Amino acid sequence: MLRFFRKLRERLFVEGKVRTYFFYALGEIVLVVIGILIALQINNWNELRKAKIQEQELYLKLLENLDSDLLHIQHIDSLFKVHEDIHYNLYNTLNDNATYDPDLHYGMLRWAVEFRPTLKDNYQNRVDDLSSDEVRDALNHYFQVEETTEKVIDLFETLKADLVRPYITSNNLLTLSDVYTEERYQEVDTRNSINYEALSRQFSTPEFEQVLYELRVKTSGAFQNLRVLREASQSLRKTIQGEIKQ
Repeated sequence: MLRFFRKLRERLFVEGKVRTYFFYALGEIVLVVIGILIALQINNWNELRKAKIQEQELYLKLLENLDSDLLHIQHIDSLFKVHEDIHYNLYNTLNDNATYDPDLHYGMLRWAVEFRPTLKDNYQNRVDDLSSDEVRDALNHYFQVEETTEKVIDLFETLKADLVRPYITSNNLLTLSDVYTEERYQEVDTRNSINYEALSRQFSTPEFEQVLYELRVKTSGAFQNLRVLREASQSLRKTIQGEIKQ
């Protein structure tokens, strides 16, 4: 009987020891799991912090690019105003309300306007990286307006290539000596290469009136779209600045 109780006590002691080791091991496992979860949480927090910093840097770059594009937009707008002044001078002259203006460069009738903004090319592939729905929407809207404006201004280039330059050439309005100057190997200045006397003889023709009509329509479209693009730029800027302050 004593042997039985001794063995029972030894068995209970062993089982108690095993149970203690089990709970100890379980506790160790729980601590390890908690430690891993904490480490993952810290790592996630660090990744989110890095992503936030990178996004803020992207916003600052976007603002810089908006500044440079806005300067480009203003420059293009000023070029179209120069063209528009020439067009109105010619229109008013054929209606006896103006005369030759020595300050205008009539040779620019041959010139087109090259509009090449950079925001869409630089950031179109970065839109999905942004966490703000408001910034993404404003940026996509800006891209759409930018693309439309570029197409409208390209129509002005097409008009020059398909109508204006052929008209000028076919009516012998260019002066050869204006480009064959004594200074070789340099860029030719064609701003004043139109023979104004020959041009003035075209004022009363229906063909010239149609040229002026098309020029006015295309410059009007350019002014309208450049204005909308400036508005989109201002709206996008405000949206980005709002995200930076948060």
